[in-house]
Amino acid sequence: MRNATAFLLTASLIFSVSCSVGPEYRRIEGYAQGGTFHIIYSTPASGTDEDTVVSLVSRRLQDIDFSISGYNKGSLLSKFNRGEDIVPDRYFLELFRMSMKLWEETGGLFDVSGGPLFDFWGFGFKDPSGLDSLRNDNRTAHIVDSLLEFTGMDLLSLEDGRIIRKDPRTTLNFNAIAQGYTCDVLADLLDSLGADNYLVEVGMEIVCKGLNASGKPWRIGIDAPVDGSQTAGENVQRYLDLTDCGITTSGNYRKFFVIDGKKYAHSINPVTGYPVQHDLLSATVISIDTARSGALSDAYATYCMVLGKDAAARFIGSRGDLRGYLIHDGGAIDLLKDGSEINTAYGHVDEYPQFESAYMSPRQVYVWLPDGYSAREKYPVLYMHDGQMLFDDTWTWNGQEWQVDEVLGSLIAEGKVPPAIVVGIANGNNRYGEYFPEKVLEYLGGVPDSLTGGWKFPCSGTSGGMTDRTLTGNASEAGNGTAGEILAGQASAPASALSYMLSSGTIYEADEYLRFLTSELKPFIDSHYSTLSDKEHTFIAGSSMGGLISLYAMCEYPDVFGGTACMSTHLPMIPSADYAGAADISQTVFEAFMRYLADHLPSPGSCLLYTDRGDSTLDALYPPFQDRLDSLLTERGWQPGPSFSTPASEDQTGLQDTICPTYTWISPVFPGSAHLEQDWAARLHIPLAFLLR
Repeated sequence: MRNATAFLLTASLIFSVSCSVGPEYRRIEGYAQGGTFHIIYSTPASGTDEDTVVSLVSRRLQDIDFSISGYNKGSLLSKFNRGEDIVPDRYFLELFRMSMKLWEETGGLFDVSGGPLFDFWGFGFKDPSGLDSLRNDNRTAHIVDSLLEFTGMDLLSLEDGRIIRKDPRTTLNFNAIAQGYTCDVLADLLDSLGADNYLVEVGMEIVCKGLNASGKPWRIGIDAPVDGSQTAGENVQRYLDLTDCGITTSGNYRKFFVIDGKKYAHSINPVTGYPVQHDLLSATVISIDTARSGALSDAYATYCMVLGKDAAARFIGSRGDLRGYLIHDGGAIDLLKDGSEINTAYGHVDEYPQFESAYMSPRQVYVWLPDGYSAREKYPVLYMHDGQMLFDDTWTWNGQEWQVDEVLGSLIAEGKVPPAIVVGIANGNNRYGEYFPEKVLEYLGGVPDSLTGGWKFPCSGTSGGMTDRTLTGNASEAGNGTAGEILAGQASAPASALSYMLSSGTIYEADEYLRFLTSELKPFIDSHYSTLSDKEHTFIAGSSMGGLISLYAMCEYPDVFGGTACMSTHLPMIPSADYAGAADISQTVFEAFMRYLADHLPSPGSCLLYTDRGDSTLDALYPPFQDRLDSLLTERGWQPGPSFSTPASEDQTGLQDTICPTYTWISPVFPGSAHLEQDWAARLHIPLAFLLR
């Protein structure tokens, strides 16, 4: 069932060496579980001699072989499968419990009770038989259906240390997890002896820790999937430098057969009973779970081969403890980039490459944890938009970054704010549509389209859900349009603006984006990290369109976010490239937003609000819009903090000390500051200190 292709590279790694850069390294190799094993380790701190280590390794392998091997006819597993009464040992019990949990987690797609299916298709413990039946679809379907009757972990239970089966025909096959688990057991042994550096490989599943003899991460290769290739390292597609992880590659290019031009590979879907038919050729999974990384990478590689490339990519991307590399007919999906590759001056980043959502397209999520992060402490959380621009300018499109780790890390180190977590959410391909405050379209006269889920013009001759407030709540600001004028087809300002917005082809999905953030991402963060999850310790921030969506989030979810920072907020509302030719449209959409805010602003003092702007490049458009927003806030009872103007060229490091103690809203101006990440970084300490005080 396994078809891993990760392998050791270069003689300098795989032979015993003694060198000046570190402790002496030793090598052990031999045969186990129907294949070979190799171990490279640095001399244990315990001083255990090489012969003793070899003896201990041999004993562990023998114990595992007599416990969970399907090829050893005298093993506990073989006896169980013959129907004999057994008392499972610790290895058998741990693997059974892990397999049951994985079966539940994967919806039955990882199933160690699927042995009869693998035997039937020729990939199990038994010799292939009855393969002529594959030529007869009716007979094949009948056989598969009969095998499925006694396949499934729901037919097994653990009671008083014994495994009970509801159907005596049910058997177990641990091939999809056993070799990775064996690596973990041997790693446990080396840990107990005090070995700080090692690489354990069993049947081409690998667990590694520390560094190799050259003082570098272990170099491991991923084979290109070439049909029939049986030699690891013969066709290397990708090299990886790894440490402190488990890695397994599963593929459909070494174990397969062809009948009537149709390829049958060893990845079996245990729910349907048939070999999978898709274009995923191999799945490499890296698990950074420190306890059982070998077993998990082994199991999840099998699971991914059943899922197919798209579902596998979504699965790996949703897990902070997994990395992956998926090779398919059309190329490869690289899910290897992790937080360790993001350069940070303070703290570190956990990256979720494809965080899945029921509301939005999958996207990258970055979780910055401060130095000294501990599950024993609780931390406030700041959610920031455009997450790919926050931490490392080597990965950004314009070579600039917000320097969140530098700025917040310094504030924490200086004791000016408490330690906090930052969650960066990367924007999707529809950034404008995700960040534009969606309900503003309603204030322009638009109505939801139940067929498309988008927005449309109201139906002629009806109110279409429009009210007088929508169009004429402030005629001098919104234009002189009325519902009747628009319905009659006359081009009032709101109607023209709505036409502009709806004809652009933009999909407006800010409401969906905020549902993703509040009902999917925030619960995930709160359950996976040690957070202070209440409103008073949950904040949101962004710049430009990210400032707009932050302000919108504060209004839509006042019970979720206790503070908001809006930097260089794009209050002209329409895409900046269109502004020169559509200034009237911009003003109309902005006033619709003001009417929305008048109706939805939280009560004064119920949360913290930071709004700022520069006056250079795109920010040069913002003064009249920001002044209008400030006036609205004041009219609604918000009391502004000190008004100050600080040139971008001057030192601003002390400003947070003068503005933070008591104010709940401030709106500073920074002359000379442009609409750029480097300028937002230069003053980021001010909103951070304001929110996290």
